[in-house]
Amino acid sequence: DPDNVLSELSKDDNLASLRISVTPVPDLAVSNDTVILSNTIVSIGSDITITATIANQGNLPAQDVEIEFYHDAPIAENIISTGFIGNLDPGQTATRSATWKTSAVGTGINLYVVVDPQNRISELLKNNNQAIKQIEVAPVNDANLTVSYKNVSFTPPIAQQGGAVTIFALIKNEGY
Repeated sequence: DPDNVLSELSKDDNLASLRISVTPVPDLAVSNDTVILSNTIVSIGSDITITATIANQGNLPAQDVEIEFYHDAPIAENIISTGFIGNLDPGQTATRSATWKTSAVGTGINLYVVVDPQNRISELLKNNNQAIKQIEVAPVNDANLTVSYKNVSFTPPIAQQGGAVTIFALIKNEGY
């Protein structure tokens, strides 16, 4: 009752205080706005570079910060690359990149950047450790015929002058 509007038996118990201490911790953050893609529409088999800026918004340095890049979903079989930041001081940012050779066709393919994916660093917030961007990957219907010396053989293996030789070759279409 700061304005003394209420009548009370005693005003001596109207004030209390408690001393608290705040433990400094890092707060690693990445957002959709801090992830840049080299392109958002590509053909299958093309490389796309994902560049992420990671910030420490906390009040304590973070050591050995792990960053993982994924396609489709942030699960082990979809990992593109893993990067590390040795030290990230409060208020500081660092940039890491990964390149993915597109292997799926479709629209709305998600690319993820996850900071501290194993939750090894005690942080203020964990809900700001992941960012998502989407790309479109178009099919390519062009042929790409290849042959390797490893896939060529002769019968007989040693030819006779004036004799017949049959050549066998494995020709692959590595197009899409």
